[in-house]
Amino acid sequence: MNPQLAIVDATNARGSWGLHYQQINTRDRTLTQLGAYYEDEYRKLGGEWKIAATRCVVTSTLVMDLAEAAAVIQFAGRPAPTVPGDAALPA
Repeated sequence: MNPQLAIVDATNARGSWGLHYQQINTRDRTLTQLGAYYEDEYRKLGGEWKIAATRCVVTSTLVMDLAEAAAVIQFAGRPAPTVPGDAALPA
């Protein structure tokens, strides 16, 4: 999503980035949606900007079971759930 960047001084900057992530798991027939934003700090080293620190704040999560005729919500809320056997959601 659209970044918001702010130059602090000649070698430091901050940024905020939005994220909307979707995963369709065809094996388990589930849909996971994750909303979050990143807060980053940047440093200019050797003339190039590098990420010095990053933080991900999850704002919403939705997990739906698509195996039935009608989709069934398994989880809806802020924290990302841990689903056994699934890869970790992005941090």
